[in-house]
Amino acid sequence: MKSKLNALDRSMEKYKDIQEKQINAFETELMPDLESLNFERAAVFADLKNNLDHFSNIIHYEPDMELIIHYQTRLKEIMETDERLKERITQYKNELKQHMLDTSKTKTAFHGYKKSAGSSGLKWVYITG
Repeated sequence: MKSKLNALDRSMEKYKDIQEKQINAFETELMPDLESLNFERAAVFADLKNNLDHFSNIIHYEPDMELIIHYQTRLKEIMETDERLKERITQYKNELKQHMLDTSKTKTAFHGYKKSAGSSGLKWVYITG
């Protein structure tokens, strides 16, 4: 039966590779491309799901507790990593929202200074920091 499950093992490894790639993107890139990462992840997830469905059908007719426990353990690890990624994505989105809010406040302040500069005869206002 093990030879029938090589595809499941490969799809689990591919999924874990995608997870690692996403984790690295958050650690090494200023603005990770979440859309392309999620697109890539969706394709690998579909493959994993298909192979899990196949495993479920096989195990239904040929029960093997050792294999069931093995794959449950691997899936638990994958799900734990997914949860960490979900938390990191939420954190990243919150950081982006805060950055956009800060940028908006800076623009508002700049326009206020610009108007003040116009009335007092100043032509340029430089904001640093």
